[in-house]
Amino acid sequence: MSKSCNENIDACFGVQVLNEPQAGNPSPTMDNLMTFLDGYFQDAITAARKHLDQEVPVVLFSWTFTFDYWSQNHFPEDTYGKVMWDTHLYYPTMDTVQEALDSYDKELP
Repeated sequence: MSKSCNENIDACFGVQVLNEPQAGNPSPTMDNLMTFLDGYFQDAITAARKHLDQEVPVVLFSWTFTFDYWSQNHFPEDTYGKVMWDTHLYYPTMDTVQEALDSYDKELP
């Protein structure tokens, strides 16, 4: 994907690393999961950068409840290039867009 993105840079915002990679079965403890993800993300960013310019974002996924694990500069730009975060917020019981937006403020740090 990184190579294709770099070849079509006018049409590609960036490359997202696999969403919700799993550390194994049975599920690991939270500490082991975060250690796995840290190494996984480092390896994924490094692999993507073989083909992708430093200023093109590599997008990583984290649930809001694990955002505190990732420091503001966990993957420094001078080492990893531009890194951005994605998350999912689910509100199936909300009746309006405004209710959902108000709920986001409670989850996002």
